[in-house]
Amino acid sequence: LPSRVLDVSIRNGSDDMIRLHESVGELAQYACLSYCWGNALPLKTTKDTYEDRRRGIAFGTLPNTFQDAVTVTRRLGIKYLWVDAMCIIQDSRDDWEIESSRMATVYKNAHVAIAADIAKDCNAHFLPRRKSEGSKDEEALAKFTESDGSTFTVYGQSSDGWGHPDPLESNLPLRRRAWTLQEELLASRIVHFTQNELYWEC
Repeated sequence: LPSRVLDVSIRNGSDDMIRLHESVGELAQYACLSYCWGNALPLKTTKDTYEDRRRGIAFGTLPNTFQDAVTVTRRLGIKYLWVDAMCIIQDSRDDWEIESSRMATVYKNAHVAIAADIAKDCNAHFLPRRKSEGSKDEEALAKFTESDGSTFTVYGQSSDGWGHPDPLESNLPLRRRAWTLQEELLASRIVHFTQNELYWEC
């Protein structure tokens, strides 16, 4: 694990609280978040908030991008999530220099990177609403029924590279971020969230 991660596991049947976890060399799977900060970050870890973060962070106080990342991490069955704003002490120059120098390793060793491609800043949601039906170029792979009785269909699109434009070549907010190249090259698995679909990159 990185030096610090967010423990997003559900405790006592409640999914409302997460906490900042100090790693002591544990070996465990974790996800990491690739996203755009935007002009202002409403929640981050500082020297003053560090102990509070370790005690617990209410899910509802997280920026929308972070909330979606926690949701994805939990759905994937992963206990830990790394987010730079929360796992690096932002007003400590020493901590920033140490932890930022390890970011390449953080992304390289992550079980999966969550790429919030469509979120222009951390206040934006990136989980897309489900499409009611696929396009003529997509194949229906499976149908699912939710607990409330609603249904949805999972569609697949050929990834052979012939005749299909790369959806990640478009002018998505995350694609304009300087750190993206490093994150994409180093991560072994990335799940990209775009406007209507998600894409796996391995």
